[in-house]
Amino acid sequence: MNVKPSPCQLASTKTSIEDAIQTIEQTHSSYLLLIDEKEELSGILTKTDICNAIKFLKSDKSYFSRPAAMIMKKPVKSLPLELMHTAPEFMLQNDIEHVPITEYSKSTDSQNVIGVITSDSVFEFMVKLRGIPPIFGGETQATRRHTLGVLSGDGATFRLLHSVFKNSKYINVERLHFSGFDMAKDAGELDALILDIDEVQDRTWLPIIKSAVTQEKPENVFVVYTPEQHANAQNALKQLEIKGVLEIYTKPLDLTQLTVDLEKAWART
Repeated sequence: MNVKPSPCQLASTKTSIEDAIQTIEQTHSSYLLLIDEKEELSGILTKTDICNAIKFLKSDKSYFSRPAAMIMKKPVKSLPLELMHTAPEFMLQNDIEHVPITEYSKSTDSQNVIGVITSDSVFEFMVKLRGIPPIFGGETQATRRHTLGVLSGDGATFRLLHSVFKNSKYINVERLHFSGFDMAKDAGELDALILDIDEVQDRTWLPIIKSAVTQEKPENVFVVYTPEQHANAQNALKQLEIKGVLEIYTKPLDLTQLTVDLEKAWART
């Protein structure tokens, strides 16, 4: 696993909590390694430790002038350089988000910290390894923008999808309303249509779906609903479901599956 350790953020154990917070903020880091008088690694201070310490501020105004060593985690769980590839498993096993990586120095006969692997760096590595799908803003061969229309009674599904695809290079998410929606008129401008039918009466959404699966546009129709709210309509939905044209999703919405389905559908255009 070729995850690169981030540069070390070091400070003395005598550093005040207030100064430690300032260092973390200035370096845009999530941790601070603390070393003792012998310049040996003594502990680690994370944003979580700082958040836990805030509760003492109300009762003791001088609390943040005390040494950061008071709230650091110790002993520090670290990994030698030759085992750096096991960092994700090591972090999971020990329930930690920061792993100092050490390298043996013959001159000092000790393990020196050469960097830190964080949960963020592991996550970034995994994303880059998989590649960013075009639908999330990665490289794409698509030559035009696609319009994803969202019919949502309360707007929640629209807001969710808009936040997911706001950085996409070729997807435009458009809010639609059940009242006044005209399939023959409005669907011609859509490449895909998502219907969140919760809190909407059957006589409103059912004709739209029946019409959608028989038309050339939109190319893909997705229905999102809560089963408990539509127990009487589930058979009708299953009968209308046509793989490749109409896909049905139950809540909570599986965004991963939805994006995969969109990618497959739009990779051809």
